[in-house]
Amino acid sequence: MMKNEIRNNNDRPPDGRKQAFHRVLRPESHANHPTGKLLFLGVAFGLGLVYASLIPLQYRPLSWNETLDGFRDLRWLNLNVYRRADWVANGLAVMPLGFLLAGAADRNHKISFRYLLQLFAIMSCGTLLVVGIEFTQLWYPPRTVSGNDIAAGCVGAIIGPLLWPFLGRPYLKQWHRLRDLPKEQLLSPQNSQILLIIYSALLIAYSIMPLDIMFSTEEWQIKYQEGRFAWLPGADVNASNKLAEWLEFTSVFVLSSIRLIPFGALAYHAKLTRTATTLLIGLPAILEVLQAPIFTRFTTFIDILCGWIGALVGFAIAANWSRATRFNQSKFFRVMLVLTCIFVIELAFTGRYERFCTASEIDTKWKFFWAPPFSKYYYTTEFLA
Repeated sequence: MMKNEIRNNNDRPPDGRKQAFHRVLRPESHANHPTGKLLFLGVAFGLGLVYASLIPLQYRPLSWNETLDGFRDLRWLNLNVYRRADWVANGLAVMPLGFLLAGAADRNHKISFRYLLQLFAIMSCGTLLVVGIEFTQLWYPPRTVSGNDIAAGCVGAIIGPLLWPFLGRPYLKQWHRLRDLPKEQLLSPQNSQILLIIYSALLIAYSIMPLDIMFSTEEWQIKYQEGRFAWLPGADVNASNKLAEWLEFTSVFVLSSIRLIPFGALAYHAKLTRTATTLLIGLPAILEVLQAPIFTRFTTFIDILCGWIGALVGFAIAANWSRATRFNQSKFFRVMLVLTCIFVIELAFTGRYERFCTASEIDTKWKFFWAPPFSKYYYTTEFLA
């Protein structure tokens, strides 16, 4: 009789607190893990990386011996402040490949010996891909082949898979949790705090990219002389064209404000009271301070001001959301919104130009119109591309 009672007690389902405890400790089921999607994205990104590394696809035939000699004599470029962003971009471009493949292999959501072997295999394949890309670029002379690019790519191939357990796995866990919540619970104070932390981290990461940090006083002087410490970036781009100057000001103002609108809305839903006010005031200033040692970033007070405005606008929209949704029910409001967007697009396309193209210029543009996709981005910088 005693054994039957013990057996029956063990068969009882645990209470609510125990169930929640078991859900936290138990890893996500294999069925919920998007192995196929992550694997597809990883392979697609790898193929895209190979293509992007070969554009503008200007092939030049070389013998095998010439190619080997060229690869043995790879040069090492001087990573001055102008090249540093492109060098970091080469490493950043490889990181998503290993990150996604490491996520596809992480079915058990735990660090095991088998998973460590898989991470090592992913790192090795990424490193071989980087070397193979640089080797293949010898047949495409517009591309710059250097030992620096190989070193940066190998660093990205190693760091990418290692980031998944620390960033990808927690994000995937939160995604599964938030995805199954009812809409009315999505922006609860607890969930809003989590989303606020994630969005703040993304803003900080965006602000310090491409990590071309200045290490000497001379480099700080160069940034200052090039006008990257200014009240308004780009105000003197075309002093003779007031419309272009005004559009430059407007684009900087609007973009800097829009980036902080979600931050303000999440701060309201997180219900942090005084902490929310401190964050709304402090984060825009912190972002500009972090941008100061980044050579390619502008450090301006106007961005701080725009950040304050955007955060306050987001806070106000979240606080008055029920009133704001009433405007969306008005046809007049929708029509005016569409017309405003059309007007802004028209200004963006035509406002910066002082003349129309001539017939010969149009013929030249049309002749070179059909180019490989994304090939024209190669003629900017690696980071911008």
